[in-house]
Amino acid sequence: MKSLVKNMICRNGFWLACLSLLGATFTGRAQEQQQGVCAPVKMVINQKLAIERIGFQATMEITCNDPNDPITDFSANLTFENPIYSTNGVKNDASSLFFVQPPTFQNIQNANGTGVIMPGQTATVTWFIIPTTAAGGTTPAGIRYQVGATLGAKIRGTTIPSSSLAVFPAPITVQPDA
Repeated sequence: MKSLVKNMICRNGFWLACLSLLGATFTGRAQEQQQGVCAPVKMVINQKLAIERIGFQATMEITCNDPNDPITDFSANLTFENPIYSTNGVKNDASSLFFVQPPTFQNIQNANGTGVIMPGQTATVTWFIIPTTAAGGTTPAGIRYQVGATLGAKIRGTTIPSSSLAVFPAPITVQPDA
């Protein structure tokens, strides 16, 4: 059974994705969509600029478009990268420079690997993110980070391939506190 993954678009802090939820094989060609169930994912960062110790919000919406079966075992974890220190394809993990409050949920009980999104429902996961006092660096321009997420899920007991769950990161610049 073949499945489809639509390309993600990152504009103005918006992440859009379409997850493939059926089949054991993965293909990126839109022409090969056959019996695929698409679950749109939308992630929004409300601002592009933050100041150390001043928080901002990231919201992810996931819609289960399968009319009969829920998305199960859903997980979502935020990622933070400082691209300046990423080299040779190895991303610099900057997560220690951000405090992430426990998320809030709508139409899903959690995002820790046991979350369930019922058929036809849109689940919302919201994080409040606070840059630490070191996140802005020492220059007035601050430091630009990439905020992304890793996702995991199953449908009909089958794990959705990680290549279908990739999220393109969005930029956020953190300036030092005055």
